[in-house]
Amino acid sequence: MTENEIYESAQMSVIGALLIDPERCVGDVMQAVAPDDFTGELRSVFEAIRGIWASGKRVDTVVALEALGDGYRDLLRQCMQETPSVANVLTHCEVVRSQSALQTLRGIGLRLTGATDAAEARQILSEAQTLMAERQGLRGRPVSLLLADFLNWVSSPAPAEYLPWGIRQLDDLVTAECGDFIVLGADSSVGKTALAVQLAWAQAAKGRRVGFFSLETSGLKLTRRLVAQRARIPMTAIKDKSLSDEQIKDVISLGSASNKVPLMIYDAAGVSVDELRAAVTADRLEVIYIDYVQLLSAPGRERWEIVTAISMALHTMAQQLGVAVVGLSQITAGDKKTKTSPGKDDLRESKQLKQDADLILMMSLADPEDNTSLRWLKVEKNKDGPLGSVCLKFDPEHMDFTPTDSRAYTNRPRRSAPAKFTDEPDPAPQPPAQGSMFAEISEEEAIPF
Repeated sequence: MTENEIYESAQMSVIGALLIDPERCVGDVMQAVAPDDFTGELRSVFEAIRGIWASGKRVDTVVALEALGDGYRDLLRQCMQETPSVANVLTHCEVVRSQSALQTLRGIGLRLTGATDAAEARQILSEAQTLMAERQGLRGRPVSLLLADFLNWVSSPAPAEYLPWGIRQLDDLVTAECGDFIVLGADSSVGKTALAVQLAWAQAAKGRRVGFFSLETSGLKLTRRLVAQRARIPMTAIKDKSLSDEQIKDVISLGSASNKVPLMIYDAAGVSVDELRAAVTADRLEVIYIDYVQLLSAPGRERWEIVTAISMALHTMAQQLGVAVVGLSQITAGDKKTKTSPGKDDLRESKQLKQDADLILMMSLADPEDNTSLRWLKVEKNKDGPLGSVCLKFDPEHMDFTPTDSRAYTNRPRRSAPAKFTDEPDPAPQPPAQGSMFAEISEEEAIPF
């Protein structure tokens, strides 16, 4: 049989199974295939049967003929004769789906050869990448099998693997995995990009394939920060191009070491989520950073509508592709005089980010009026663990962060209390309880990244 004959035979077998024994297979078939997987008259037949089933009626030949017309009598009879066994209907569905995808991809290939410019070609390739993220269908599994899988997992001698952050206090606090959507929010000039570059390198150094998509900063500028962090060369020397011979050797050594660090940096101004998906698939990325999510392109008229679409698409992509998505987000600027630390409600332009994220990290200055002050990295949302904060010290010469002790607790910005009809000042903050998240960290524990 030719390829087209196999495709047509599989379509007829699926429809035949629906007519012969709908009670047994209609639910499975409706989850496994869609009308677009069928061709010609067979598509019309499947759509009619699908409509009958959706209306709550029992599927059979008589009802199907009533919906289609007597002209389809011979085709329905042929479908039933073509069906060797209802037991193999899901196998036939798989053939229908794969052949449908193949036909669509071939059509995309023809369109690609006729593309008039690079932009049109990229759009066509984006459609192909979306198609390659194959529809799995809604498949349930008995809880008994899931419990068996859990027991196998928990009994395995291999330790549980979570995303490393390179900051021990953060590793202890959160257990993020591939498939999670993570938001890192901060005001401008607080250092969220520098922190993201540091975290991305730490994960890549542990063997994760990481992509950093910069929509605001050029790849060269990000590389300068990376050199400052990893080669320990002051940023002033980098900006002035005044590196010593020894520092040049350090950069060369970093270049050699980076061959074993699977970190990709993308100049990504104006890209869409579909284009991100294409890069994730092509480069087999496990973790991606987006700096920042509000700059992605998406359909919509109002800003909240656009960012809502972006958030939902990123959350879906993380789950479908099993990639950890770390989206940097700007926040709504507050009044520095109130000295309130930002929270998840301050993420700019859409509340959808707060809803979709599995993990939300918010970074703020201990003193909002002093950019040299300590930073607080606060876990504002954590679906799989506790909330808490990590105190970080920023080194502007090397553009990196290290955990430090909590003696800055008394300078920690607090959210404003509701307005009171009194001029009495708020009570002074109490020192942390022994063993709390803000208990002091010794110099030995403050391990630099």
